[in-house]
Amino acid sequence: MLKLFSFKNYHNKLILEMLKAANSGAVASNILGPLISITVLHTYFETICLSIWFVLHLVLFTMRLKVSNKLISIIKEDINYKIRDRYLLFYNFMLVMTAILYALISMMSIYNGVEDLNLFIIITIIITLTAGSISTLGTVFLVFISFMISSLIPFFFILLYHGGMLFDIFAYMILIYLVVHIMSGYRLFLVHKDSIELEEKFKTIYNKSSDGILIIKNNSFFDCNERIVDMFGYENKEEFLKVELSCCTPKYQPDGESSFKKIISLLKIAKDEKVTFEWLQQKKDSTKFWVEIVLTPMILNNEHVIHGIWRDINDKKESQKALEQKNKQLEDSQLRSAEKEKILDNSLNEIYIFDATTYKFLYVNKGAQNNTGYSFEELVKLTPMDLKDDMNRDDFSLILRDINHTDNEYIFFSTEQERKNSTKYDADIYLQSTIFDGKEAYVAIILDVTTRKKAEDKIKQMNDNLQDELHSQLEILREKDEQILQQSKLVQMGDMISMIAHQWRQPLNAISASSINLSLMSTMGVLEDDKLQENSTFIQEQTQKMSTTIDTFLNFVKPSQDSKKFTLNATVESVMQIMGTQLVNHDIKVDLKLDKIISLVGHEDLLEQVIINILSNARDAFEDIEIDNKFIKIEVDKVDNIPLIIIEDNAGGIPIDIRDKIFNPYFTTKEQGKGTGIGLYMSLDIMKKSFSGDLRYKATQKGSLFRVVCGGYQL
Repeated sequence: MLKLFSFKNYHNKLILEMLKAANSGAVASNILGPLISITVLHTYFETICLSIWFVLHLVLFTMRLKVSNKLISIIKEDINYKIRDRYLLFYNFMLVMTAILYALISMMSIYNGVEDLNLFIIITIIITLTAGSISTLGTVFLVFISFMISSLIPFFFILLYHGGMLFDIFAYMILIYLVVHIMSGYRLFLVHKDSIELEEKFKTIYNKSSDGILIIKNNSFFDCNERIVDMFGYENKEEFLKVELSCCTPKYQPDGESSFKKIISLLKIAKDEKVTFEWLQQKKDSTKFWVEIVLTPMILNNEHVIHGIWRDINDKKESQKALEQKNKQLEDSQLRSAEKEKILDNSLNEIYIFDATTYKFLYVNKGAQNNTGYSFEELVKLTPMDLKDDMNRDDFSLILRDINHTDNEYIFFSTEQERKNSTKYDADIYLQSTIFDGKEAYVAIILDVTTRKKAEDKIKQMNDNLQDELHSQLEILREKDEQILQQSKLVQMGDMISMIAHQWRQPLNAISASSINLSLMSTMGVLEDDKLQENSTFIQEQTQKMSTTIDTFLNFVKPSQDSKKFTLNATVESVMQIMGTQLVNHDIKVDLKLDKIISLVGHEDLLEQVIINILSNARDAFEDIEIDNKFIKIEVDKVDNIPLIIIEDNAGGIPIDIRDKIFNPYFTTKEQGKGTGIGLYMSLDIMKKSFSGDLRYKATQKGSLFRVVCGGYQL
């Protein structure tokens, strides 16, 4: 706790956060506050006295700006902490002097007989400044607490000195406010401090990780840690991030595939799901090494990127290769042993050994004899080509060449074999070079996979049938969603027809009155041209308003076809043309805040339907309660570049026990016959499917608040 009272224990980021509001804080406390105070006190003080007091504030204002700018420069240039702390102490001193100037003018006000109301205004100014200090000074707790104490403690004694029950009560309220505000400032300081420490720890873990970390964006390197720069042999991070993806890998992988095509394919998969694989990389000096790569999709700064972890497994691969070579030598030794024929004969698979030059069979096991129908004596006169009618010697030689001219220890392929009775069967074949009786040969292991193939075909057919059934069920669900959407829109159309009736009542009455007036003037013979023209113009204006209402209604009713560009302000205003009069008739005040122009591309009428659903629910909720000053606030805003429509009312809110059910289909709190329970369900469905967004509910102290989140397609 004692560390809080030493400037050297405050992180530079905490000080920079405080200095962000240094200029605005100086203007408020050294310019605006003194000007308001002088306006209140000018009749009680001599001009020279107030002028000197204001000049002192101007001096402090100038010095605060210079010191804050100097502090920012010291921190950015990483000058030693002693100089930084000296300027920070000076900055704190100027804040304390600002508070003392307010205390001084307040004490002088008592001596000059300033009215209590004006004294309260001065005290209110300093309380306002201390209230704002939690956001401007809160990240450096020592500065914050110094300003709070020097601002409010003098006023505590000044109020007690003034005397009077009201001032005594106010003095102790200030003391309580001081304690509470300091506790709030301390919590704010801890939040900022912990956030910075967490950020520093994350950076340390990120940069000092034993594995390489890469952030890939649009198939290019976006960010990385120090380990991966060392892993690829580059001088620094900036140099490595400029390297093309294809320059960090050989042209072909050991399996013969193009490295570039294969990595692009893997990156495409990694955009949607986690991918783990082993990969042969290439350093800056063209040295090749093995790594294990884990690619994971993630969202960074509202953008889709791929997080990659590179683990060097080159030593592991070398050990594995050496182990595999030893295993191969052991297997060769076993084949040359006296017991090899017993082992091979007991195998249920077909095993053949044939000469590397003549391709004649040197050995066949009993499994081969049983499955092909040939005897041992017959088989040793044949070659592998005799068991496959579509294979000639040249084609077979090409297959064997893959073993001799690549790093593969064996090759595998699937084919169709032929028995002695001309029947055919599916087979998986493994081919490997070996030494048999002192000369080069090949060993072939053949697995009869006929039964497995049949099972695979059956599984494939079952999977195809399942896919068809899945598509069928999805189509049924889609049709049900469309029916629910249409049902919701029909309910709203009925509600809107009622709204139109409300909106038309006034212009129809006006037209009727104007018509009666014309008829009376005509009957009395006092109808003049200018009166006729005036009433005719009035009737046309009222008719045009009714026509506009119909156009708005038709735009809502006609189904959405293509997406179009529109603004959220225009959408809200269109809804108000439909519902505005009805809300006014229900004594509901609508407060619109549409000062931000935000554009989207999508189906505007669907968004209108969502807003109308929410406003209709609010209107109905007001009918169940008796309150004055009914209001609905509608605001268009953007948070983290995500467009929002915020709708708040004071209609009592939704009971806590059913809040988690309001978006369920056919759930309603209204009496039977008055609600369908599909409005909010369809509104949420519209925002998710048509706008890649969301619809969120929050209970307020007096009502409800809905956030219509337009997540996608913004411009």
